[in-house]
Amino acid sequence: MDRRRLALIRSGDADGFRRVGTGYLIGPRLVLTTRHVVEESKGMPWAQIDVRVGHPQDPDVHRCMASVRWTNPEERDVALLLLDDEVVVPGMVRWGRPIGNTPLSYEGLGYPSATFRDGQHKVEHLRGKLPPQAGGVGAQDLYVLDQESAPDMRGDGEQAWSGASGSAVFCQDHLVGVVIHDDHAFANRRLHACPARTFTDDPAFTELLQRFGDGPIGLVDITAEEADSAGGSYPSIDGGPGYVWMGSWDGAADILTQSGVPGGHGAPFGDARLDSLAESLSRAVDALETDLARNIAERLTLRAVHLFGEGDPRTLTARHSLAFWTGHSGRPIPALRLTEELYEDCLESLGARDLLTRLAYLRLALWTGYIGDWHEARRLYGVVVHQERNGGDADDRLLLLAKWGRARALGRSGARAHAYEELDELLPEVIGIYGEHHPATFGARIAHAWAAGRAGESGRALGLLTALAEQVKEWLSEIHWITLHVTVSQAHWLWRTGRAEEALVIAKDARAKASALFGMYDPLTLLALETQAIALWGEEPDKATEYFRQVADFRERSLGAMHPETLTAQSNLAVARAVTEGALMALALLQKVVAGTKQVLGTDHPETLRTVENLAYAYSSLGRTPPALILLRDVHDVLRRTLGPAHEETARLAATLKVLEEQLISEDNDGLPSYYHYNLGSEGGGAASDRQLKGQIVPVEWGSQRSVGEDDSGDRDGQRVPLTSSGPVHGPDVLRVLADLPVSTWRYTEEDEEITHLGPMAQDWHALFGLGSDRRRIDMVDANGVAMVAIQALVRMVRDMEAKITTLEHRIAELSPDTPPDDCAPDS
Repeated sequence: MDRRRLALIRSGDADGFRRVGTGYLIGPRLVLTTRHVVEESKGMPWAQIDVRVGHPQDPDVHRCMASVRWTNPEERDVALLLLDDEVVVPGMVRWGRPIGNTPLSYEGLGYPSATFRDGQHKVEHLRGKLPPQAGGVGAQDLYVLDQESAPDMRGDGEQAWSGASGSAVFCQDHLVGVVIHDDHAFANRRLHACPARTFTDDPAFTELLQRFGDGPIGLVDITAEEADSAGGSYPSIDGGPGYVWMGSWDGAADILTQSGVPGGHGAPFGDARLDSLAESLSRAVDALETDLARNIAERLTLRAVHLFGEGDPRTLTARHSLAFWTGHSGRPIPALRLTEELYEDCLESLGARDLLTRLAYLRLALWTGYIGDWHEARRLYGVVVHQERNGGDADDRLLLLAKWGRARALGRSGARAHAYEELDELLPEVIGIYGEHHPATFGARIAHAWAAGRAGESGRALGLLTALAEQVKEWLSEIHWITLHVTVSQAHWLWRTGRAEEALVIAKDARAKASALFGMYDPLTLLALETQAIALWGEEPDKATEYFRQVADFRERSLGAMHPETLTAQSNLAVARAVTEGALMALALLQKVVAGTKQVLGTDHPETLRTVENLAYAYSSLGRTPPALILLRDVHDVLRRTLGPAHEETARLAATLKVLEEQLISEDNDGLPSYYHYNLGSEGGGAASDRQLKGQIVPVEWGSQRSVGEDDSGDRDGQRVPLTSSGPVHGPDVLRVLADLPVSTWRYTEEDEEITHLGPMAQDWHALFGLGSDRRRIDMVDANGVAMVAIQALVRMVRDMEAKITTLEHRIAELSPDTPPDDCAPDS
């Protein structure tokens, strides 16, 4: 269920709206609802139908007119509206059919008339149990929904649920029916719904979905086995759409916005209602009610603006809370926008060194990372670190948060071993500031364990998490968000260390608890579902594929199609489909993921290499060995450069390349042998980084034995000797040799004549520098290194010249006679 697809429908004539109902956007121009909401009488639609798509609490609500395009020919109370304008919401609607003998949990959103207040239609969360086989084969074509909570009976005789007609009913995030009316005899606690299976096979319905929506419908059989394994022992809380808790412990650790007014601006607010709201915010935060915290922070901000004005420190403090909990309730993009505005206002009203201003800049880095731009996030964190270290009034917590965030962003950018080393060094500082048993410390230790696993130390990651698990249960509770996060993380690294059966049991239990406590869209629930899918992959690939599809859909809805986490989920789904449905069915998605990861993460990022390798395997399984070889050779070149030829990943891929090359020679293109496999990815990862993987590291020398202008390593016996052939590289020599490198304009022979490139020939490069493994190409890592050293050499030359000039100026001043005062100057 995606709240962004919720629709408020009002229908009537020129004299005004006569009926109000609910609908659900099932395609860019199609809204599913009930017939009686949009028809004045049988077969006669209302002249005016107004539709508002989107949850009223969200910033983007789309309003447009609509017309009735389809009604069920078998007299069922279902209709399709065609919108005048497109409303694009990422993701697809997935349809289902409940089966089995166990009650199923259902949910939905609607606009019942009982919640109509002050001229506004309020949203009610439908939630309850769908009895066994309700509406199934052999039963009436009607679902009976036993509602767990319901509005009070209305005194005017009107049905309280009036207005919720048309609400989409979901089981396990599959649309299974449409609410058509309530049963008045059950005191508002029983609703009836029309099953999706009774109308989705209608040819006219299907044709409309193919023309204006997401194509044909496939109903998925749904049982209670997975969704209700929590046994109903935990309260169901709707946590809203998911997002990535990158550095999520920052929220728990940063008590600056949770302790009244940060920055020494004085607390409490001095207004009874504001102080009461601040206390309520604190309680909501303690209860991990992020949506509630955001709503309270919004009210806090509005009242502070009214009482104190936009630029008052107390108002800016309230806005800090609003921006922060907007992000942590699943809205990172609006949070970034709010924080950008907040930073500018803090800078103008309080100055650059006020703590509120500095905190706002830190939060810019946080939300930039949340939306997937980790390179920019790392830069922003670095700015905060520099400012705190050199500002003279550094805040220890702010500095620590910036250093931690920078290390996390470094790991997300691909340098996983570096990130682990930095987090390993920072963890004692976290414990020193927050204490060993503070939730912030527990969160930091989870991130530290994941970093160890991503750096290739899966066993250490599992050991750290196992030790942490008992501590969090003792100091927090077994159903605390952090405790469940530890549990899901344990499951992941159990799978990574070859213990899939144990991982599956733990992930399944953690997913059920997280879904019941925080909602199916919570990032922790998604991580548990993804872990469950990976652990299940070897035994039940079809079910695992469906789970991968759910994760990919949820992340695209909440994060967008090009977010790195969405691309990872889509890559997993593509791999699963390649195995269960055949490579041809997954080829387009694999190609899309490869293009996306290259654009977002760069060509050498571990996730990009994984997706390229998977695409190559798909080509090979389709008998297209030549393009597979090209892709795998590119990946192998990067692995040789970054991991070294002896690394196990490089050696594994080298063996695969050898098999493919032999197949190509023998014209045996049946695909790879049985030991090859696609690569699944997730929050984890095993690729290591520079500091652990590079050998024979010899620093560039900057000794004074030679100067830039001296040449004693060029021609020897009439032959040019490569720069790196005579021991350690001397920095000034790089600049001198670079000055001798021939550079030309040119184009590749197969390119159009209007295309021009500028650069050296690879043979000249190799003759002068001796860098790289192939005389026919110039590796970018070597070109970048030469450029860096040459720039450093120029900087050193300029510094030397400046020092010499300064010395000469002093000597000239000492040798020159004193200049007479102006009033003693001779007449001209």
